[in-house]
Amino acid sequence: MTAIPVPRTGTHTGTHTGTHAGPFTLHTSDGPSDHRPFVGRPDPGVRTHRFPAATYLCREVARDERAFALAELAASGRRASRRVGALAAVVGLAFVAMLVLLSTGRASDRTGVLLLVGIGAVMVLAIVGLVVVLRRHEREYDRLADRVRRYEARLVELRAARRR
Repeated sequence: MTAIPVPRTGTHTGTHTGTHAGPFTLHTSDGPSDHRPFVGRPDPGVRTHRFPAATYLCREVARDERAFALAELAASGRRASRRVGALAAVVGLAFVAMLVLLSTGRASDRTGVLLLVGIGAVMVLAIVGLVVVLRRHEREYDRLADRVRRYEARLVELRAARRR
């Protein structure tokens, strides 16, 4: 549940109230029930997002949530960069190890060939890991960018309503 309808009570001056006309004001509470983790997310290090539906938010909360989503977007990029860098280093080291084995002639006996095959397997696994990391990051980036767009659209909608 993202927004809890609360009847207007005279002189309520809270900053988290909606701007629509009617007998009810949408009040977005920041209680524990609003902090839900995403189900099935592959990366447990990502923080939960408090208000997944931007439709009900007032201007202040929408600004806060847009800033939160932008920060998560930046953090997601940093995490993906670190992972890609680590996997690229593994691929590079495996390639150098293969070159050393081949250039020194140690790959001519049975042990050297097995070592070469093992290093090749490590390189293939690292490349598959790179693909997995990049695909995961792409999905996470699309989800977070969509969230930022929704909050920005809500802010534009609230600005237009305020000017009327």
